Amino acid sequence: TYAQYSRFEDDEPQNKQNNNEEDPDDREFRRKFEILKTYGPAIILVAGGTSWYLAHLEQVPETKRWRYMDTSKAMIKMLEQQSYVELMQEFGAKILPMSHPATKLVQQVADGLISKNGLGSVVTREPTSKGSTDQKPDEWLVYVVNEDIPNAFVMPGRKIVFFSGMFKHVSDENQLAGILAHEVAHQLVGHAYEKVSLSRLIIVVDIFVRAILGADTNLAGLALQALIALPNSRTQELEADLVGLRLMSKACFDPESVITFWRSFDKSDKRQVPQFISTHPGHRQRATAIEGWLPTVRSEYPCVTLADSLAGFNQFAESTDVRSPAIPPQLSSPPPSPRPSPRSSSPRPASPDFRPNSPPSDKVGWGHQDPWANNGGGDSSNGSGDSFGSNAGNDTAGETDWGMHDPWAAKNEKGNKRGSW
Repeated sequence: TYAQYSRFEDDEPQNKQNNNEEDPDDREFRRKFEILKTYGPAIILVAGGTSWYLAHLEQVPETKRWRYMDTSKAMIKMLEQQSYVELMQEFGAKILPMSHPATKLVQQVADGLISKNGLGSVVTREPTSKGSTDQKPDEWLVYVVNEDIPNAFVMPGRKIVFFSGMFKHVSDENQLAGILAHEVAHQLVGHAYEKVSLSRLIIVVDIFVRAILGADTNLAGLALQALIALPNSRTQELEADLVGLRLMSKACFDPESVITFWRSFDKSDKRQVPQFISTHPGHRQRATAIEGWLPTVRSEYPCVTLADSLAGFNQFAESTDVRSPAIPPQLSSPPPSPRPSPRSSSPRPASPDFRPNSPPSDKVGWGHQDPWANNGGGDSSNGSGDSFGSNAGNDTAGETDWGMHDPWAAKNEKGNKRGSW
């Protein structure tokens, strides 16, 4: 046998040992790569989800509360149709007719709230079996269900459902208005769409948590419901209470009656559940919250009646003198009124316009004060009842005809009470 010559035979074990040793930089890079490989998708999903969440945050205009809202017009339309179909399937046969006194009462109070706040009006329309009610954007529907349930709710699409069992707990129209205002506020703020948006977000987070934990368990979903969904629902209810109080006050209902209602309802409702697992706040908590809001609501959202509006206009008109035309300085009094031409003795037909019932005047009737009356219309002494009020302080009929005499004469001539506007 021959010995094999190798020049570097003694160095081979050392070279193998050196090749097995990894460079520290390479080892650190490999460690970071493994971390990124393991947690990278999760980090990307969290970053993307956070960006999506922040992009869909908005403020509630009525209360400035931040919320997550992710709905489209197509989704809203689908929710409106789906909720109406479900209502008809469950309670359609128990909805009272539009001519029922209970339905008329609830519709009347609801229309007062809605119309006086400029939100539209309640329309009388029988329920239909199809999925759409052909509502206009400013139309509201109100249904009364003949069911002994102390509840009321509003569906997407401005449809209020009131159960007859609620009448047992309502003592007057103010308390009824408080319940309806709460439901109108839910629709006005869009709480139904907010709930759908939040439910979709919770489902996504639940799937993500399950994927990380590697276990198919409902614990994550239950925790999300208890920590996010239920508190959000209670916040929405209190928010609807606050907005509803404002609607009541502006529509000239008494917001304080809602406090009485919740305190009375708290005594009669024996089915209350612990608040931390409830979608609604406790009755006493709601009464306390409303009591705290009441002074601010009454001061910032006062009742404005027609009389208040007219009084404000009259005060403005008197301060600016908009109803009294200026008289040229060279005239100390308005020019004398020429006598009118003889009137026809034929009776003037009754006006189709509404006239308040008032006794016939012995002097001048509404036709003689009407700036648009025909010259040949009516006799001042015919007693036809077409008179706006008494004109006992005026001159004869021939001297007070509109168009022949300055209607603001008494305004400009101090001390003269004739023909006062």
